Amino acid sequence: MGAPDPEMDERYRRLNESFYSSSPALYFEQRLNSLLVMAADDPEYGDRLHRGLTIVGETFTVAPSERVESQLSEKQLRQFVTSETQVLLHHAAESLLRLYLAHEAHLSPCPWLSIASLSFKQFWRAVDDRFVNQ
Repeated sequence: MGAPDPEMDERYRRLNESFYSSSPALYFEQRLNSLLVMAADDPEYGDRLHRGLTIVGETFTVAPSERVESQLSEKQLRQFVTSETQVLLHHAAESLLRLYLAHEAHLSPCPWLSIASLSFKQFWRAVDDRFVNQ
């Protein structure tokens, strides 16, 4: 282990400050909003979303004026909404897993950067090691 490096410590401090002052929840909220606006074009989902759909105590409403121009057929739109729902769920879940693993061991002065540097295979190996192969 080398001697303390104040310059590197300051760089890590600034990186961490920048990263942790952002709001990843806003990103996922915007993705969800875009998905709901698309889903509101579906005849089955649209009416419920325009009236307000409550899921686990959270109400989601899409105003009738919120529209996305699309050339998708009704079937294609449903396939898109289903696929995008899964992608968004997986993205949010992976982000939480990465955040947890990055901070669990307190090994790095810049935990989020360390976990981001893992390859996809290394990341899933770390997930398995932590949650499956104990």
